[in-house]
Amino acid sequence: MQFYSPNYLYGLLLLIPLLALSLWSYWQRRRLLQRFADKDLGQALTPLASGKKYLLRDLFLLLAGACILIALARPQLPSTTGREEESKGIEAMICLDISNSMLCGDIAPNRLSFAKRTITGLLDQMKTDRVGLIIFAGSAYVQLPITSDLSTAREFLSDITPSMISDQGTAIAQAIQLARQSFSDRTDLGKAIIVLTDGEDFEEGSEEAAKEAAKAGIRIEVIGIGSEQGGPISIDGSQLTDEAGNMVVTRLNPEKCQRIAEAGGGAFVSSTSQATILKEIASQLDELPRASLTRSRDSQARELFAPWLVGALLLLILEFFIMGRKNKFLIRHNIFKSKAPLALALLLAGSWSLHAQGTKSTLRQARKLYLQKDYTQAAKEYHRALLRDSLSGAARFGLAGTAYEAGRFDEAKGSLDRALQDPRLTPREQADVLHNLGNVAMKKKDYASAVESYQEALIRNPENEGTRYNLALAQKLLQKQQQQQQQQQDKQQNKDNQGGNKQQPPQDQPQQKPQQKPQEEKKKDQPSQPQEQRQGQLTKEQAEQLLRSFRSDDEKTRQKVEQKQRQEQQSNHKNKKRW
Repeated sequence: MQFYSPNYLYGLLLLIPLLALSLWSYWQRRRLLQRFADKDLGQALTPLASGKKYLLRDLFLLLAGACILIALARPQLPSTTGREEESKGIEAMICLDISNSMLCGDIAPNRLSFAKRTITGLLDQMKTDRVGLIIFAGSAYVQLPITSDLSTAREFLSDITPSMISDQGTAIAQAIQLARQSFSDRTDLGKAIIVLTDGEDFEEGSEEAAKEAAKAGIRIEVIGIGSEQGGPISIDGSQLTDEAGNMVVTRLNPEKCQRIAEAGGGAFVSSTSQATILKEIASQLDELPRASLTRSRDSQARELFAPWLVGALLLLILEFFIMGRKNKFLIRHNIFKSKAPLALALLLAGSWSLHAQGTKSTLRQARKLYLQKDYTQAAKEYHRALLRDSLSGAARFGLAGTAYEAGRFDEAKGSLDRALQDPRLTPREQADVLHNLGNVAMKKKDYASAVESYQEALIRNPENEGTRYNLALAQKLLQKQQQQQQQQQDKQQNKDNQGGNKQQPPQDQPQQKPQQKPQEEKKKDQPSQPQEQRQGQLTKEQAEQLLRSFRSDDEKTRQKVEQKQRQEQQSNHKNKKRW
């Protein structure tokens, strides 16, 4: 047996002086009684007194405290982490449409619930395969990286709701592209992308994405969810309407789903019977080549804190019924003199501490894997932390970091946006999230959004020099980007004007172009180093110069920050209502 948090065991040492104090108190009581009366007279004067019961009660309380401390230390049985089993399987990424149209009730109870039950059936059939999960609406995000731990996939599946993605749409192409990036580099096993959608894709590129996946040896299987008759979309008990007030009716688009499946070299399946869908998809996946996959068994240690908590509870119940006197109808219900209520409160506090400790330990493990650059396993641990605490900004922040390191910047942005929704974040923690949102925008060359994020971060933490440096860099790059766009517009306008002049040149004026040509050639002969320098990032000297200019405007910045904070305080009451 091992302990996850052995520091709690030091608390057992504190129980030794308490036990000694209880024994000394018992001996002192007996000594005082013998001093004033002999044994027979003492029993006659205090017939209901029982010093041994006081000692027994103290002993039960001390034992219960010892059990609680051991439970807090989290005893564990070492798992068979080193044991692995070989099995043959494939790799599959499941892409689930969670747009609002999936709330339509044309398939009971609704399309999303039907799709989730279908995925559960698929997971039951794919016991030896490696499976990942992607959710998409107007954008796509990896909900679970590809793994052989199918029990974790089921846990994540149960928590999926349309509110997880704010922007609406059906980005099938983006989901397919993201799924392609999630596979391993192995070429000896089959790979498949299973898309569950109603096919209402108003964006282009899904068929092209499917063709690219087929060229890479990945098969696309499409499961149509819904009916061609369609139905209304029910959100929070009310039906969705368009801008004109008309009820929105959503229908399955089988033609679109069929084209995507054909482009991806797979099959399109649509039925109201899950058994039919599972049978057809299983026959399609059986055609893929299978290769040996290493599957770890019992990857986590077995927790043993529960029996110690049960033992503590039983000891407290026994202590509750042991009175300091001999029982005479429970000494007229002498309940409130017992110490059990306080001890029970300690027991409940210990249980809550174990739950919070489990979340923190999962985050520590995820952070350790992140520092080891094992981003896939780190993302799994962050997802486990979200299962314990769905509002955890730290877990969302960590997921964004893993996606950022993997180059999935859209996914990182989505995780950071959801991390900002954690009401427990301090202003400094919010500034860190906004700082990283700016970094993601810089990677995407969206300098305007980067400037906005850095400015919001400085409002919450004006002393962060790193954010100031990045803001200066982002403003400089935004200025260059705007200048380049303006230059391109000017060049295009000049070409259009020159084209018009060439079509009808004036006859009474000599052509001046030959005289301008040497100048143009001279410009071409000039070295291109300044142009390359303009396209690069700021040097340290340029950044420091910009920082000095920013510091000169510190007074104005502080005034804006204070004004912003006052506005936030004034609107605080309204914001509380929105939460």
